[in-house]
Amino acid sequence: MALLLIASVFTVSRLVAYRAGVRFDADPLGWYWQFLDPALLRERLVESLYYLHIQPPLFNLFLGINLKLFPSSFATAMHVQYLAMGLATTIALYVLLRQLGVAWLAAAVLASVFSITPPMIVYENWLFYEYPTMLFLVLAAVALHRFLSRGTVAAGVGFFAAVAVAIFTRTVFQAWWLIPIIGALLLVRSPRLVLKCCAVPVALVLLLYLKNAVLFGAPLTSSWFGLHFTRPTLSQLPREARATMLRTGQLSPISSIDPFAFLDAYAKLIPPAEPTGIPVLDQAIKSTGSQNFNAKSYIAVARAYFPDCLRVIRYRPDIYFRSVRESVVQFMSPSNDYAFVDENRGRIAQYDRFANEWIYMREEYLARAGLGIVGSYVFSLGYGLFLLVKVAVRRRDP
Repeated sequence: MALLLIASVFTVSRLVAYRAGVRFDADPLGWYWQFLDPALLRERLVESLYYLHIQPPLFNLFLGINLKLFPSSFATAMHVQYLAMGLATTIALYVLLRQLGVAWLAAAVLASVFSITPPMIVYENWLFYEYPTMLFLVLAAVALHRFLSRGTVAAGVGFFAAVAVAIFTRTVFQAWWLIPIIGALLLVRSPRLVLKCCAVPVALVLLLYLKNAVLFGAPLTSSWFGLHFTRPTLSQLPREARATMLRTGQLSPISSIDPFAFLDAYAKLIPPAEPTGIPVLDQAIKSTGSQNFNAKSYIAVARAYFPDCLRVIRYRPDIYFRSVRESVVQFMSPSNDYAFVDENRGRIAQYDRFANEWIYMREEYLARAGLGIVGSYVFSLGYGLFLLVKVAVRRRDP
């Protein structure tokens, strides 16, 4: 009954969204810097994934497989798979709520309401890795609860596998994210069992780190830390202030170039990398006409920016802390408040305004962050701390 209710609500909501004009956006394939050249994904998939250094490889593998299987109906195939991910996420959320002791009807209603929120609808129709990442995080939560309550190997392996998939998909998740998780599990489950469950997934993550360290000197899932670090630092610095710091020697000449520029802009400061004979590392421009940020020369560019980012924090900490504050506000805002999904968001504008007012409860005095979102995080963190204290006091309480 619960699954029938969930499936019915999900299906009707998607038909209504389609009638409102919401369409799957596959355009990012040709120009997003996170995606490799579609031609290379079709023709040189394994080689290109092996030499991919700006992103973990899993989502590009997903794209490449679909480009090979559905060359003439790629967008349709991806849309169907994203719909399946949305339904799977909703069902997984229902299962998690049931595991937490919520009555079946309440769990089904909560999961169904979640499935029809504006962010679910617009992200489901956007070719990017956020939607599949969400699915695997919810699956990880389901498996973690089952592992803690039953202690089965299957649940433990499932949890670590889902976490490893998130790390192989999204750069925000790195190996050190696992360290406190494994440490906590070692306190409540047999160390031998925990290590047995995490061995293979953790080994695969470490192999990815090792590959990037050996090939590119970057022991992470991405070589772009320096370029990413410009966003809350150098990119936020007013041009006049940047010019002044450059004249006084507080910044290096590379700070005069806006980050994420074409390689030609850096040629006078950073010598181009020697050709390797590997297209995904050598080509500056993709076959679609957009920049190939996986070109090997960008590794040196990213490293060159890093010291200047640190200098901005040292000499202008106000810039950095303002960026952090703005990031917190953005984090506490509805996730569909994002330029890349604006087109589909505009097609459900009236429903989006309703959600902003009655679900997220956005308020001007919170700089447009959602009071409902802030309250949810405060409640969740408070309840989590309560459970930690309870377990600390009663160590034998499962």
